[in-house]
Amino acid sequence: MPMSNNAGAASGFNLLPANQIPGASPYTYTNANAYVEDILVAVGTVTLIEFSRDGATWYATGIIAGLTRLSPGDRLKVTYTLAPTITRVPR
Repeated sequence: MPMSNNAGAASGFNLLPANQIPGASPYTYTNANAYVEDILVAVGTVTLIEFSRDGATWYATGIIAGLTRLSPGDRLKVTYTLAPTITRVPR
């Protein structure tokens, strides 16, 4: 079996994907965990997905659906008219 360098696995965190219910648009998700997460945005009617490391400067990702990796403290802002499905995937 291959070795994993996954901080979540090493620390005993639950690594199963979990849905994240978005609040009002634009919805900002912050990775408040001590491990890396992938955020999957799907379905809904998304018009913009932005990334920020500091919460002040935002960068358009160029996608309106898909997977984005967030380090601890990183943020993802999703602007939508119909709420998307957002799934957190701990790494």
